[in-house]
Amino acid sequence: MTKERLGSLFLILVGGYALFQSARLPLGNWNQPGPGVFPLLLSLLLSGMGVALLVSSAGGTKFNWKSFFSGQAQTWAIIGLTAGFILGFHRLGFLLTSGLYLLFIFYWVCRFRLPVAAGLAAGITAAGWFLFVRILNLQLPPGLWRL
Repeated sequence: MTKERLGSLFLILVGGYALFQSARLPLGNWNQPGPGVFPLLLSLLLSGMGVALLVSSAGGTKFNWKSFFSGQAQTWAIIGLTAGFILGFHRLGFLLTSGLYLLFIFYWVCRFRLPVAAGLAAGITAAGWFLFVRILNLQLPPGLWRL
Protein backbone atom coordinates (compact mmCIF):
# COMPACT_ATOMS: atom_id res chain seq x y z
CA MET A 1 0.00 0.00 0.00
CA THR A 2 1.40 3.41 -0.93
CA LYS A 3 1.50 6.49 1.28
CA GLU A 4 -1.04 8.21 -0.94
CA ARG A 5 -3.52 5.36 -0.68
CA LEU A 6 -3.06 5.11 3.07
CA GLY A 7 -3.61 8.85 3.44
CA SER A 8 -6.63 8.80 1.17
CA LEU A 9 -8.24 5.97 3.14
CA PHE A 10 -7.62 7.92 6.34
CA LEU A 11 -9.30 11.01 4.84
CA ILE A 12 -12.25 8.95 3.67
CA LEU A 13 -12.70 7.34 7.11
CA VAL A 14 -12.42 10.62 9.01
CA GLY A 15 -14.69 12.39 6.51
CA GLY A 16 -17.25 9.57 6.72
CA TYR A 17 -17.25 9.66 10.51
CA ALA A 18 -17.63 13.44 10.51
CA LEU A 19 -20.42 13.16 7.94
CA PHE A 20 -22.23 10.63 10.11
CA GLN A 21 -21.88 12.83 13.20
CA SER A 22 -22.84 16.07 11.42
CA ALA A 23 -25.97 14.47 9.97
CA ARG A 24 -27.44 14.47 13.49
CA LEU A 25 -27.20 18.26 13.76
CA PRO A 26 -30.00 20.48 12.42
CA LEU A 27 -29.23 22.02 9.04
CA GLY A 28 -31.65 24.95 9.29
CA ASN A 29 -32.73 26.66 6.08
CA TRP A 30 -31.17 28.91 3.42
CA ASN A 31 -31.86 32.11 5.39
CA GLN A 32 -30.66 30.78 8.72
CA PRO A 33 -28.23 27.88 8.42
CA GLY A 34 -28.12 25.62 11.43
CA PRO A 35 -25.12 24.30 13.33
CA GLY A 36 -24.84 21.24 11.09
CA VAL A 37 -24.15 23.03 7.80
CA PHE A 38 -20.46 23.83 8.30
CA PRO A 39 -19.46 20.38 9.63
CA LEU A 40 -21.48 18.73 6.85
CA LEU A 41 -19.74 20.75 4.14
CA LEU A 42 -16.31 20.14 5.64
CA SER A 43 -16.90 16.40 5.95
CA LEU A 44 -18.08 16.22 2.33
CA LEU A 45 -15.00 18.15 1.23
CA LEU A 46 -12.72 15.90 3.27
CA SER A 47 -14.31 12.73 1.91
CA GLY A 48 -14.21 14.09 -1.63
CA MET A 49 -10.53 14.90 -1.33
CA GLY A 50 -9.90 11.40 -0.01
CA VAL A 51 -11.70 9.81 -2.95
CA ALA A 52 -9.85 12.07 -5.43
CA LEU A 53 -6.51 11.15 -3.84
CA LEU A 54 -7.40 7.45 -3.90
CA VAL A 55 -8.28 7.58 -7.60
CA SER A 56 -5.18 9.59 -8.52
CA SER A 57 -2.78 7.32 -6.61
CA ALA A 58 -3.17 4.30 -8.88
CA GLY A 59 0.60 3.76 -9.21
CA GLY A 60 3.38 4.35 -6.75
CA THR A 61 5.98 2.80 -4.53
CA LYS A 62 5.23 0.51 -1.63
CA PHE A 63 4.95 2.04 1.82
CA ASN A 64 7.74 0.92 4.15
CA TRP A 65 6.29 0.65 7.67
CA LYS A 66 9.61 -0.14 9.32
CA SER A 67 11.32 3.03 8.11
CA PHE A 68 8.22 5.07 8.95
CA PHE A 69 8.25 4.08 12.62
CA SER A 70 12.03 4.04 13.09
CA GLY A 71 12.64 7.52 11.68
CA GLN A 72 10.08 9.29 13.84
CA ALA A 73 11.64 9.28 17.31
CA GLN A 74 10.95 12.95 18.02
CA THR A 75 7.40 12.67 16.74
CA TRP A 76 6.65 9.73 19.04
CA ALA A 77 8.31 11.54 21.94
CA ILE A 78 6.04 14.54 21.42
CA ILE A 79 2.98 12.29 21.14
CA GLY A 80 3.92 10.50 24.36
CA LEU A 81 4.59 13.75 26.23
CA THR A 82 1.29 15.19 25.01
CA ALA A 83 -0.58 12.07 26.13
CA GLY A 84 1.02 12.38 29.56
CA PHE A 85 0.05 16.05 29.68
CA ILE A 86 -3.56 15.25 28.84
CA LEU A 87 -3.76 12.41 31.37
CA GLY A 88 -2.21 14.40 34.19
CA PHE A 89 -3.81 17.78 33.59
CA HIS A 90 -6.80 17.48 35.95
CA ARG A 91 -5.05 15.43 38.58
CA LEU A 92 -1.79 17.39 38.81
CA GLY A 93 -3.10 20.79 37.76
CA PHE A 94 -2.21 23.38 35.17
CA LEU A 95 1.03 24.67 36.68
CA LEU A 96 2.74 21.34 37.27
CA THR A 97 1.69 19.60 34.04
CA SER A 98 2.36 22.62 31.83
CA GLY A 99 5.73 23.25 33.43
CA LEU A 100 6.85 19.62 33.14
CA TYR A 101 5.48 19.31 29.62
CA LEU A 102 7.37 22.37 28.41
CA LEU A 103 10.51 21.37 30.30
CA PHE A 104 10.59 17.94 28.64
CA ILE A 105 9.77 19.39 25.22
CA PHE A 106 12.56 21.97 25.46
CA TYR A 107 15.14 19.66 27.06
CA TRP A 108 14.43 16.25 25.55
CA VAL A 109 12.99 17.09 22.13
CA CYS A 110 14.54 20.48 21.32
CA ARG A 111 17.85 19.63 23.05
CA PHE A 112 18.16 22.92 24.96
CA ARG A 113 20.54 23.00 27.91
CA LEU A 114 18.77 22.25 31.20
CA PRO A 115 18.97 25.78 32.68
CA VAL A 116 17.62 27.32 29.45
CA ALA A 117 14.86 24.72 29.17
CA ALA A 118 13.86 25.19 32.82
CA GLY A 119 13.83 28.98 32.50
CA LEU A 120 11.73 28.92 29.34
CA ALA A 121 9.31 26.38 30.80
CA ALA A 122 8.89 28.37 34.03
CA GLY A 123 8.44 31.67 32.19
CA ILE A 124 5.93 30.38 29.67
CA THR A 125 3.98 28.50 32.34
CA ALA A 126 3.84 31.58 34.58
CA ALA A 127 2.77 33.79 31.66
CA GLY A 128 0.08 31.28 30.67
CA TRP A 129 -1.21 31.06 34.23
CA PHE A 130 -1.29 34.86 34.53
CA LEU A 131 -3.12 35.22 31.21
CA PHE A 132 -5.70 32.51 31.79
CA VAL A 133 -6.31 32.87 35.54
CA ARG A 134 -5.70 36.53 36.31
CA ILE A 135 -6.64 38.30 33.08
CA LEU A 136 -9.25 35.98 31.51
CA ASN A 137 -10.51 34.70 34.89
CA LEU A 138 -10.67 31.06 33.77
CA GLN A 139 -10.95 28.21 36.25
CA LEU A 140 -8.00 25.93 35.57
CA PRO A 141 -7.46 22.78 37.63
CA PRO A 142 -5.20 23.70 40.55
CA GLY A 143 -4.02 20.15 41.20
CA LEU A 144 -1.39 19.93 43.88
CA TRP A 145 -0.85 23.71 44.17
CA ARG A 146 -3.85 25.76 45.14
CA LEU A 147 -3.34 29.44 44.19
